[in-house]
Amino acid sequence: MITLTHRGAEVICSAPANGKAGAARIDVRFGGFHDDSRVSITLAAAGQPLRCHPEDRTALSGEDGDEGEVLLSCRFDRAFVAGEADHVTVNVELHHAELAGVVWVADPAPAR
Repeated sequence: MITLTHRGAEVICSAPANGKAGAARIDVRFGGFHDDSRVSITLAAAGQPLRCHPEDRTALSGEDGDEGEVLLSCRFDRAFVAGEADHVTVNVELHHAELAGVVWVADPAPAR
């Protein structure tokens, strides 16, 4: 489910049925990114923030030189998303960019 405004979005992502306990990743794609664009994501489960891996890209500014389609990602431990909270809320802030899609990737390669 996506609730979209001109400044952001809230996306509810359900865990894939074939996913196992362990690592998971949420990928958020944006289009129309240019020099004055800014995007960022935060994740929560059951109202509690999920911590992304320190090397994940969760914010981007057009000043960084990226243009066109860009990707933000957050890897997390699925142990924090269980039972009633078998979904993650992705809060997206955006400025001069278009939300192109959100995908839950089950059991990606472990973080180093």
